[in-house]
Amino acid sequence: MTKTPATVKFGRKAFPFSSFEEVSCMFCEYRDAKNFGASSRYNEITLWAADGSYWGHVSYNGNVWDCAAKDWVSGKKPVYSPYVNA
Repeated sequence: MTKTPATVKFGRKAFPFSSFEEVSCMFCEYRDAKNFGASSRYNEITLWAADGSYWGHVSYNGNVWDCAAKDWVSGKKPVYSPYVNA
């Protein structure tokens, strides 16, 4: 994707962010504060470009993807993973 994400949406709330590490940490703190488990039902955490177009999502484990969850395919690598160099 050529556009850069600028906003993360948690349900109806939107927040600006400056790095994939920041948005991953924001989601993990939100997930832990709400006691979400891996099978909990929660709205997809989405990333949006400055022009308002969809960019990607954050998965339960904090990985950041440049696609919708429904478009993920085996072998695809996240654009950011909190577990790399951890």
